[in-house]
Amino acid sequence: MMALVSHPAPAQDYQELEYFSDSAKDLSVLFRGRQAVRYDFLYNGNCFWKEASYRVGDIIYRGKLYRGVEMNLDAVLQSPLVRMHAGAVSIGLYPSDVEYMKIGDNVYENLALKGHQEAKEGFYEMLTDGEYRLYKRVDKRVETSVDNVNGSEIGYEDPLYKDNIHTYFKYFPTYYLSHNGGPLVRFRNKGSLIKLFPEHKKALRKHLSSISDSGVKLESEESFIEIVKFVCQ
Repeated sequence: MMALVSHPAPAQDYQELEYFSDSAKDLSVLFRGRQAVRYDFLYNGNCFWKEASYRVGDIIYRGKLYRGVEMNLDAVLQSPLVRMHAGAVSIGLYPSDVEYMKIGDNVYENLALKGHQEAKEGFYEMLTDGEYRLYKRVDKRVETSVDNVNGSEIGYEDPLYKDNIHTYFKYFPTYYLSHNGGPLVRFRNKGSLIKLFPEHKKALRKHLSSISDSGVKLESEESFIEIVKFVCQ
């Protein structure tokens, strides 16, 4: 059974959610939103932040924490999607009503609601926690091409890709660093992230070289996480 618990002051760290005491409540309020937007045209790719499958997690909606909810996230509209069960109609929630989501193992925060005036409306995935927090934002846009495009051309691999369908959802990730809850600083690649830690520059390059020398090839996002974790250790 899903349970509803009261959410404490917004400043409280989400790490303390596990200490909340559950009490059984009616969850119908969570499913009174609008039906999720349907993309009624032929397309490749998908509108979701990650995969198309829904996963169970927790969500803070209008100041209340709901546990055990099936959820996904529309990266075009930045709209959290919830449903009662597999096969049920998906409900699209307004981003301004949702402060926090944990979908599976992935944590998403609405940083504009946490006082980050520089943040766009919508969600940022927290990739690392600690003194420095690494965030990822994903936006998708509907685009068209006369060519058949997939993989790197749209930003991800669509396993259900079909030729001669020229509309698709293109993936746009951006990465940010926040120091002790301070303003978000955007960086574009590994080099620009390392520049944010001038006092660790040599140690970071040595650390990354040792990983490479061991035969491990880090993708861009993996290297970002490795850099921030190294600095925070």
